Amino acid sequence: MLFIRRYCTDSARTASSTFISNSGLKYIRSKVLKADPKNHSKSLFLAHRDGLPFVLKTVSPSVFEQSNGLKHEFKSKRFRHHIDESENECVLVYEWYKDDLLQLIRKQPDIPLRSRKWILREIAETLMDYHAKNWIHIDVKPDNVFVDWNTDSQGHIKPERVALGNLDLSLKLEGDHLLNIPNGGMIGNCLFVITTVEKLQVNFRELDEEGTSHRDALMQILLVYFGPLPKGLLTHIKDEVWVQKIKESAAALEEMGIGDDVRLANWTQESQPDLDVDTKRFLSRMLNLDPARRARMEQILVDSWWSS
Repeated sequence: MLFIRRYCTDSARTASSTFISNSGLKYIRSKVLKADPKNHSKSLFLAHRDGLPFVLKTVSPSVFEQSNGLKHEFKSKRFRHHIDESENECVLVYEWYKDDLLQLIRKQPDIPLRSRKWILREIAETLMDYHAKNWIHIDVKPDNVFVDWNTDSQGHIKPERVALGNLDLSLKLEGDHLLNIPNGGMIGNCLFVITTVEKLQVNFRELDEEGTSHRDALMQILLVYFGPLPKGLLTHIKDEVWVQKIKESAAALEEMGIGDDVRLANWTQESQPDLDVDTKRFLSRMLNLDPARRARMEQILVDSWWSS
């Protein structure tokens, strides 16, 4: 993919109520969806055009280029690509979705399992397409999955379309080099969608208020619920300081008496009705702490769990 350096004009630094895209369409900003405390113009905005809602996102020149490259490379509507843009201001316009998956689950925790499976499969197929071209999304989580939904005749949630968003959080792998993500990644998101267990969602704002390291908190959650620590994981870490920290954290948890009773394999179906033996088997294929022992997405998609 060829990236050409772009420069945003000064008009991108201030967020006026009216935004005009390259196509000449006019959008009216109505409210801030997600504030950027350092630069108001880079906040995420809800906007309207002809009475319809859209989302405006100001990005860096490099992300603007990457977003257009990904839109050209991946045509599926299961990717949440922008539908309009301003090249001068580096603003991308996105379709509005009724909810992200995190909001939906919190509002409607009794979503039928068949609907949750449908959402997960849509995202799994999207990721398989991504991985096939050596692209990976480094922040796959419920609030980066966007859902339009309705209700059936019995009042149950019925998803109508799903898209994977925030594609700017993507990297393309070159050759067989290992990926080193400074702040790690959360492995429990698929489990959260099935179980709606809030303890699997990290509140980073609370961590910041407590002065707790994000990496330390994530590491402890992974070791507690998906441990014990496999030796294979350490072979993938090229930083001796972090190898030692992980070993010490695992030893400390063991000394505290945190053991098999809190591990995924031993969660009871009484407390989590949808978490039967087959579901735990399916999840364990993706949630192994040793990357070399995790199933590939194409293997996950042919698992018998989908039809059970």
